[in-house]
Amino acid sequence: MKKEIKKSKIKSHVDYKKVEQGKTLAMWSGVIFFMFIIVLVWVINLQHSFKNIETSNETAKQLNWDEVIDGFSKTMNQIEKKYSEAKQATTTNSTSSPEKQGNVNATNTSQNIINTLENNTATSAKTISDDDVLILKNKLEKL
Repeated sequence: MKKEIKKSKIKSHVDYKKVEQGKTLAMWSGVIFFMFIIVLVWVINLQHSFKNIETSNETAKQLNWDEVIDGFSKTMNQIEKKYSEAKQATTTNSTSSPEKQGNVNATNTSQNIINTLENNTATSAKTISDDDVLILKNKLEKL
């Protein structure tokens, strides 16, 4: 019976050094594997990035900057023209017949808002108080 106890003690003895070495080896294998995958994806991404840079340079060379600038200028001119037409329409409606009294009130209110905004933005030193903000909100709600 004593021999069986000695054998069971011997079998239950675990070499912790070998277990730790196995764990360390498994950990480093995993780290190396995932680092390899990361580097591989990075290299593939670099190749695609260089290809995209080359194609974007080709399209930039094909882009005609004169046309872009002319289009922008035309758009800005149209915006200025529409703004001046809207401003003239509001001033014309305010001097029109009393039949359009409902429209006149709306245009007067919008004209007042435009004038208030122009006056407030004309001077950078002037600040808008909370009362001015409330008055403008009320005018906008009436529209």
